[in-house]
Amino acid sequence: MKRTLEIFWIFFKVSSITLGGGYSMLPVFYSELRKRNYISKEDFLKILGRAQALPGPVAVNTSVLLGIHLGGIRYAMAALLGVLIPPVVAILTAGTILLKYKDVWFIHRFFVGVRAGIVGFLAYFLYKLLRAKSRKIWEYILVTSAFVLMLHFPIIFVFPAMIALHLIMKGKMGDA
Repeated sequence: MKRTLEIFWIFFKVSSITLGGGYSMLPVFYSELRKRNYISKEDFLKILGRAQALPGPVAVNTSVLLGIHLGGIRYAMAALLGVLIPPVVAILTAGTILLKYKDVWFIHRFFVGVRAGIVGFLAYFLYKLLRAKSRKIWEYILVTSAFVLMLHFPIIFVFPAMIALHLIMKGKMGDA
């Protein structure tokens, strides 16, 4: 039980203090586990390769696979909970606070600005992706239409737009 709590604490601590998403956690996972002699570099790299091949967030996949490597399902659950609890608590806390103060003018304007920034970032990202390879005019129209539809109808069009973008980027539709 003591080691299970230690595994939980390692992953909880890393998830609590790292910024930048799952990939920023990976070197800290490695460092924390290495200094306790829980894992070799080779094993960590093998696990990381498997975690990246699985669908889902890399921090979640890596924590589960590291937990299994360290001692089975019990450690995998401890590592998983350790990784998930800090961001879930942070999101719930921030959401509760923001809901309480959503009508405050500067908070409302902040989110209007964030929304505009996200739209701009996505538009620039799509522009860079489309510039990477010569494309036909209908491909530009399809991607632009999917992007615009996603802004207005995200639930309905997210997956078809992602599939269309994926096919275009893979070149599957480029020769049609």
